[in-house]
Amino acid sequence: MTYPVWCRATTQDMHFHFLCPWRKHCPIPADIVFNGVCRSRCIGVGLRADPNDIVKPMDQNYEIELKFLVQDLENLESRLLALGGKPRKHPGLERNLLFDDRNRGIARRNGILRLRQDANAATLTFKLPAPGLSQEQRKAAKIRREFQVSVGNFEAMRAILECLGYSVWSGYEKVRKEFELGQVVISLDTMPFGQFVELEGPLEEIQSLARSLDLDLGKRITRGYISLFIEAKRRLGLDDDYLGFDNWDGRALDWSLLEIEPADK
Repeated sequence: MTYPVWCRATTQDMHFHFLCPWRKHCPIPADIVFNGVCRSRCIGVGLRADPNDIVKPMDQNYEIELKFLVQDLENLESRLLALGGKPRKHPGLERNLLFDDRNRGIARRNGILRLRQDANAATLTFKLPAPGLSQEQRKAAKIRREFQVSVGNFEAMRAILECLGYSVWSGYEKVRKEFELGQVVISLDTMPFGQFVELEGPLEEIQSLARSLDLDLGKRITRGYISLFIEAKRRLGLDDDYLGFDNWDGRALDWSLLEIEPADK
């Protein structure tokens, strides 16, 4: 039996322990259960197959995201503003560098170590697959563990990583406009090879917002930008390791070859 992978004692989001379908297998100590009420927040990953069991971010170190290829970002932005979306940060060009060691140890763990510079700040991010997810949960959204920290100096952080034995193996640019609506962060991204929208937040809320924006949930993408770039390079026979607006140079990409279709109607 697989135990829940994330449990934390809390006084919020109480669930009745005696109604919990996996209570016999729960590793939470009995002394935090009071008057029949379990004080834990437990998503029961691995014990339930329904992807809708993940209804909120598991904690601040988890990312739950839907991504869609779109044809008209301006129209999508208008719909978002009509729904009450608020600008979250100044739009601008992002520069993203991906690092790994000489043995590709991070890639072997399906992880990403990313250093990003945008108009607002520099950030260092480490991502890993969320453990214990069922196939249904993996298909419902892109769900990953995420650790992120602000960096005061992009070039100094790059030098530190290189001194520690990491080197840049790939990277990409994008122009991002970011909004928020309720608990959802919405990113409207212009990439060298296409336009995308990302919705990040509790699963039910991002699914609901996608429907409100007339996005086809059946056309969601659960792959990251760098994975899409690697596949696009293979399809177009490119050698570039960096996806930039200058070196992409307006090349046309048939997204149907990657089994991806625009989701906006």
